[in-house]
Amino acid sequence: MKHLVKAASLALAATTATVSFTAPAAAQQVKGMAYADLEAAARQSTAYTTAQQQRQTTYAAQIQQAQAARQADAARLQPLADQFNTARQAATPDQAQLQTLYGQIQQIQQQSEANLNQILQPLALSEAYVNEQIGAQLKAAVDAARARAKVSMLFTAGAVIDADEAYDLTDEVTAELNRLIPSAQIVPPAGWVPAAQRERQAAQQQVQQPAAAPAAAQPDSR
Repeated sequence: MKHLVKAASLALAATTATVSFTAPAAAQQVKGMAYADLEAAARQSTAYTTAQQQRQTTYAAQIQQAQAARQADAARLQPLADQFNTARQAATPDQAQLQTLYGQIQQIQQQSEANLNQILQPLALSEAYVNEQIGAQLKAAVDAARARAKVSMLFTAGAVIDADEAYDLTDEVTAELNRLIPSAQIVPPAGWVPAAQRERQAAQQQVQQPAAAPAAAQPDSR
């Protein structure tokens, strides 16, 4: 979600300085200043919240598989953790034994994390796909909210340390998102990858491309 907010944030004509808004509510239009939490606006949109609910059903098999894997890994780890704690509390702890047990525990944890990431990859891709769909409309939603509220300068929430609620344009941005993208597809097309990965792949392809062959030498007409 932070990636989709970043693009819209860069497009805003906002300052990086920290600002404090303390004027009365009516001054919002007079000064033409407001702030918005773009990540919150996206996360509370109908498209995002509905996708979160739908994902629990669409990817129920992967969720159940991940839960079973967690339980199995916990069952493998518990005896080793008990042995480690017992050995550590001995009057003269056996450091070699502790190192061996710690290594076994760490190995299982790493294997468990890698396995869970693989199982849950379809869910991660689904969320990234939804985020990109919402992100594609975020700048337009911000512009519409600003125009409606007559805001000429919009700050990100992180740039504001103190403000009246009248200056918060977050809900208005969410309302515009709901208008522009009332729903999102949660299953990405086959072979789809997130924008950051697409950019890395494109950069790698450019590096790997051989240098263009020099133009063929023209015969000397003399």
